[in-house]
Amino acid sequence: MLSSTLRSAARRVGSARRHVSTKVIPKAPKPSSTDIPSHTTLPPAKMRALISLYHQAENFITPENLSAQIDEVFVYRPQRSAMSAERETLLKDLRSELLERRTLPKMGEGKSVYSSVRQQQQQSERESWSRAKSTRETRVMHALYGTEDAGKPGLEILEEEEERIQAHIRRDREQRQQQPR
Repeated sequence: MLSSTLRSAARRVGSARRHVSTKVIPKAPKPSSTDIPSHTTLPPAKMRALISLYHQAENFITPENLSAQIDEVFVYRPQRSAMSAERETLLKDLRSELLERRTLPKMGEGKSVYSSVRQQQQQSERESWSRAKSTRETRVMHALYGTEDAGKPGLEILEEEEERIQAHIRRDREQRQQQPR
């Protein structure tokens, strides 16, 4: 029985070999620099993704900066939250804040202007939890201003400024060519 199974399998392989093409398929020519699509032919969604990737590139972890990135995250960066102060408040600062609060009216907001930068910082830290924007609000703000994360330029701003940027690049090249070497 085993020999008949082997013979039938061998016949099938032999018949499959007859149907295989022996033509040599030529390799596709390598694209020249003129065949490569320019950035203007990419759809806006892909351009936005490329711009976002470009903005994130400075934060990429590479083998060269891996050790430094690990140290920054686990060793040097203090763990802070919006509710924790960066450093302890001195007793005299607490007393002065208490006196200032006692002078405020019983109802309403009272003085919204703080006398020192430190007090403004402390107030900012206290209120930061309520100022946090939702993902949707952040997207709306980026869409309104044409920016990506952290205020970096988005596709629309780059398209608007393309002509001016190209003019600057041309002037820089001309100046470099005119300078004696």
